[in-house]
Amino acid sequence: MEDVSNEARGSAAIALSQKKLFKAGINVSWREKGSGQPIFFIHGIGTGSEYWEDQFSILASDYHTIAWDMPGYGASDNISAPPFDVDSYTMVAVELISTLGIRNCHFVGQSLGALIAARLAAQFPELVLSVTLSHPLVGLGRMPKSEREAVAAARIRLFEELGPLRFAHEKGPAILAPNANQALRQKVIRLMSGVRVQAMRNAVSMMTNADIFSDLSLIKVPMMVVCGDCDPVSSLKVCRSISAASNIFELEVLSAVGHYGAVEKPRDYAELLKRFVKNYLLK
Repeated sequence: MEDVSNEARGSAAIALSQKKLFKAGINVSWREKGSGQPIFFIHGIGTGSEYWEDQFSILASDYHTIAWDMPGYGASDNISAPPFDVDSYTMVAVELISTLGIRNCHFVGQSLGALIAARLAAQFPELVLSVTLSHPLVGLGRMPKSEREAVAAARIRLFEELGPLRFAHEKGPAILAPNANQALRQKVIRLMSGVRVQAMRNAVSMMTNADIFSDLSLIKVPMMVVCGDCDPVSSLKVCRSISAASNIFELEVLSAVGHYGAVEKPRDYAELLKRFVKNYLLK
């Protein structure tokens, strides 16, 4: 298992920026570092923009790295009113990208964030140079309504009963590879413990009605799917089903990695991104 402590210290000082987005009507926060082609990182349901701190340390010497806090995470406000769906989150991301003066970029979506990245690639191809679906969730949209609502309610109830800190302690290490060291376990607990209850409620609502497969056939930009061979959340079988639904894809499997490849093996993960983005530039 890689030692990420030095890289984490190197990027932890990257302060949050925050701006009011007038169409969305909310404040949104993000971190950014470096220059060059932009890579826009979208975190998952259990973390915030800090999830990508190791990638900033490795990639910012060659790329303009940006990681937002989804609505409700970090210093970002919650979406002001329903529906809390993929389109709502996607439109906030689109407005932030426009506000930052970015014409187009490479998108990397982790777990729940893959739903947003896929929607961006499907509906806003002019903004998307390439898309990486990292340990992607597929959403619950293909389940019968009663089943998906029951699953969503159970997830929210568990989070509320445990509270963010206990939830992070019990669930964070469980989604890492079995051989994850103590430093990595503590890092993931720290990342997960900052999630607020309302942000979790809204994100679960978004996932409940989402279906990544509805977007995959519409994606025409280069796409990479990254998964871990020890991932208990987004299995290799799930990743292969996502890849099979698109004609434009690469499937990469990280060895001895659970659900958080970008922090479990940050250098290997960054090398995948660099190679993928470089291949795009050569086309």
